Amino acid sequence: MDCLESIKKHAAHIRHEVIVVDNASQDDSADLIEKHFPEVQLNRSDTNLGFGAANNRAARVAKGRFLLFLNNDAFLLEGSLDPMMESLQNDSTIGVIGPEIRYPDGRFQLSSGPDITLFNEFVMKHLSNWRQNRLRKGPLVQTVDWISGACMMIPADVFHQVNGFDETFFLYMEDADLCKRIRNSGYKIILNRTSTVIHCLGKTTSKTKSTLLPTIKRGHLHYYAQHNSAFSLLILRIYLYLRYRFDSSMTPETHKTLMETIRRKKLCRT
Repeated sequence: MDCLESIKKHAAHIRHEVIVVDNASQDDSADLIEKHFPEVQLNRSDTNLGFGAANNRAARVAKGRFLLFLNNDAFLLEGSLDPMMESLQNDSTIGVIGPEIRYPDGRFQLSSGPDITLFNEFVMKHLSNWRQNRLRKGPLVQTVDWISGACMMIPADVFHQVNGFDETFFLYMEDADLCKRIRNSGYKIILNRTSTVIHCLGKTTSKTKSTLLPTIKRGHLHYYAQHNSAFSLLILRIYLYLRYRFDSSMTPETHKTLMETIRRKKLCRT
């Protein structure tokens, strides 16, 4: 509810609509939204559509010039929206813009980065502190290759031009894929650090991340199949196989599914 409360408080000066797609939640959150936020357009799904498909469903009925995708475990601060909107209004070459994202305790959260390649993933994983320092010491407004889907603002016409999120991704990597396709269409991806949003990273998935691992890695592999070379995809498969082959931290069923996902030969290419 913090997410909706923050929108109500910090977007009051902007003409807007709020659309929530409930992905077959198992608690009473949808009922609470109807009760406490009657102004919200609530779209209930009988099944969990996944991140991208749910956002596409919302975008299809949205009427605004700009689309703000905001995770339910993120919330706005005072002044979060204005810098992003002003940038989009003043520069038609921007396809995606995102804010600086911080943890609830104020720590910097890495929410943008370079193109997803084997080398860049290695740097992001093993030299994350260096990457964070480089971002913090860089310009307040800078061009990047991807923005986190936790909070991203996109002109509606650009989003629809590239057909929105690729629904093959169920969870994770769909934001990088969207940014890649928008960049390929000639637009810039911008990180605007004069805007700040809080994100409780992983709050909605932390308890089930182990069981979601096959889904996460399927998205990882699909991204490489779409955007990187066949050799890079092969190296990623080998790495994931060696990384998880003898991992006993997950259930046998999850481990079996993960191994099948890694070995699967047929991945979509466009």
